[in-house]
Amino acid sequence: MKYLCCFVYVTVFLMGCSNKQLYQMGTEIKKSECINHAENETEYAACIQDKPMTYKEYKQLRKKVIEQNNKATR
Repeated sequence: MKYLCCFVYVTVFLMGCSNKQLYQMGTEIKKSECINHAENETEYAACIQDKPMTYKEYKQLRKKVIEQNNKATR
């Protein structure tokens, strides 16, 4: 029951977020994980300097991939 309540809460919370906000949250989590798992200064610096693609770039790439998959399945 505890997990069901947590699942419902998270689902409702995410429904209030836009796709852009979810994308940005995901990239921030990825960067944080990278920093937390860096084993030396070089890896840490690489995490800090990493610039993820913008949401606009992501949407364009996603659209292109979907179009290619649609063409391949026809």
